[in-house]
Order: sequence, then C-alpha cells, then structure tokens
Amino acid sequence: MKTTAKTGNRSYIEGSFSGIISILLLFASKLNENLNYNLALSLIPVFFSVVSIIKFKKNNSGRISVRESSKIGTGVFLVSSIWCIPYLFFGSNNQYSEFIPMILISSIIVGLIVGFLIGLILKK
Repeated sequence: MKTTAKTGNRSYIEGSFSGIISILLLFASKLNENLNYNLALSLIPVFFSVVSIIKFKKNNSGRISVRESSKIGTGVFLVSSIWCIPYLFFGSNNQYSEFIPMILISSIIVGLIVGFLIGLILKK
C-alpha cells in the first residue's frame, strides 16, 4: 500500500519557520526605526508557502491538487500568524491586541488565495 504525504505536517513546519523569522524581523524593526520591514514581512509566508508546496509535490510523486496546495498555503499563513500573536500582544504594549481576530481571519484568506494560485501554477 502506498502512503501519501500529509499536508498538515508541511504547514506546521514551514509556518513555524515563517513565524519565527517574522518575529525576528519585527524585533529588528523595533531596534532600527529607519528601516521599513513591511514588504519583507508580507513576503516571508509567501516564500515558505511556495517552498512547502514544492516539497509536498516532490514527496507526493510529483502530484498535487489545487485543494492540497490551498490547504498548505492556508496552514502556513495561519501558523505564521499564530506565532506572531504573542509579539503583537506583548511586544507592542497591547497596541494591536484588538486586531488579533482580524489578523487571523485575513491571514487565512490570504493563505487560501496564495495556496490556490501556487497550486494552479504548479499543477500540470
């Protein structure tokens, strides 16, 4: 019996890396007020989504569906935003604490769109 790769494992691993790097960039932006890290913070989960979907496709005998890539993209963005919530809650002096539910919902939507688009590009 042939086993297939799991979408959840990819999302947790790559999303955790994405969240940790995002937190490090947020702390670096606090240290240096002159630098603007908004573009980098937006592209980090996209990069890890692409890497995760490509790795999943490679582990799944070169096959991936748009549904699977959407799941992975959503998972990476969600895990990444969950990693950033403690920074938003504690690191910003509760300045952004009321936006946490909106941040989670928007990260799920953006992750779904990114995963869908990457899945359409990589599906052959």
